[in-house]
Amino acid sequence: MFTPRPSPKIIFFIYRFLWLFMVPLLRFHKRMKIGYGERTLKRHLPKADLWIQAASVGEAFIVEEILLALSPAQPLVVLVTTNTSQGMDILRKVTPVSANISLKLRYCPFDRPDFMDRAVAMVAPSLVVLIETELWPGFLRACKKGAINVCVINGRMTERSMRGYLRLKRFWKTLAPTTILAMSEADGERYACVFGRQRTSIMTNIKFDRLLRTATETTDHAPLSSVIAPDVPFVVLGSTRSEEEGLIGQMIKSLLHHNPKLVIGLFPRHMERISAWQQHLQRDKIPLQLRSEISEPVQKSSVILWDRIGELQQGYRRADAAFVGGSLMPLGGQNFLEAMTAGLQPVIGQSWSNFYWVGEEIFKQNLVFRVDNWQEAVNVLLNCLESPSDKGKVQQTFEQYARQQEGGTVTACNAINNLLQN
Repeated sequence: MFTPRPSPKIIFFIYRFLWLFMVPLLRFHKRMKIGYGERTLKRHLPKADLWIQAASVGEAFIVEEILLALSPAQPLVVLVTTNTSQGMDILRKVTPVSANISLKLRYCPFDRPDFMDRAVAMVAPSLVVLIETELWPGFLRACKKGAINVCVINGRMTERSMRGYLRLKRFWKTLAPTTILAMSEADGERYACVFGRQRTSIMTNIKFDRLLRTATETTDHAPLSSVIAPDVPFVVLGSTRSEEEGLIGQMIKSLLHHNPKLVIGLFPRHMERISAWQQHLQRDKIPLQLRSEISEPVQKSSVILWDRIGELQQGYRRADAAFVGGSLMPLGGQNFLEAMTAGLQPVIGQSWSNFYWVGEEIFKQNLVFRVDNWQEAVNVLLNCLESPSDKGKVQQTFEQYARQQEGGTVTACNAINNLLQN
């Protein structure tokens, strides 16, 4: 039976109407209230030749790789926007290599269509670059109205997302980006189904370039030595998500029960969960210290609750074993590849669909342990403590694997240069 689909004009009218109600409410949202003035254009955006939108931390790291490699022949003003305070913290530490790049940072305006029309007019970019899956209708429509090229870099699209886009295919076709560089063949096929094959090509994932760069950088031979005593066994629970906090809490109690000398580094994915974790651990009478309050190395059983951004990689380098969150519940997983660059064989749950582009080969080489539940995760972590693997060998094996995937940053920079010249 034929079901009539609303026209793009009607869909956009509804979208604009919903934003009128959402914007005032977002003033009270934990994350969105930060930078609210910039998000509502109370603070004007600067003019820029290139506007890059990076949603949060993962996308901000990709932008860092691009800015370290981009070498324009002429002066280039680059505006980078993000949606989260954590993404902003990463971007503030980025220093472009090229002296020709002038970098400006702002929170991305809300996608209310009139906001985006004004934002695009303020910036007046020659090119807009969207990292991974930043497909916002208001932004894309404003770029179409301004005849501004839009390039998706490191594009990813899940099967579920594709089905959602295809339900409104006519609408999304009117907003199609100029160029799409998808991070894998599977992602490319999905983008092609929505926007057309002529716009879509494949690149290798920039995240491999970043992993290789950070793995080969000169690093401190005694990471976090001012935080954790040298002979204390240390386990990292990295990038834990709010939906799995109950299970992580059970893991913590079990790990400390089986190994009373253990120090656990708990790195929540979102900083606004710090106070919730404090209450949770204190309620269970688990010894707790905030990372920011440590003045001398921890030498006895405790949980260090990490309330500083940017130290997870150092935590992996110091750790004897690691679990990576977002994987015990159907959340798609968090970045377990970073642990491997530190020579660890990370433990993850069965949910890792956000990293399907890695492929099964990495599991066949036993570089990652997959478990079915938190009890199995505890057992594997305890085994890693008792029989530690050779970090140097693990790191070397992973680097050999990643070398086969490098080159995405060069592809992205070439595309940006070509589109700017055109």
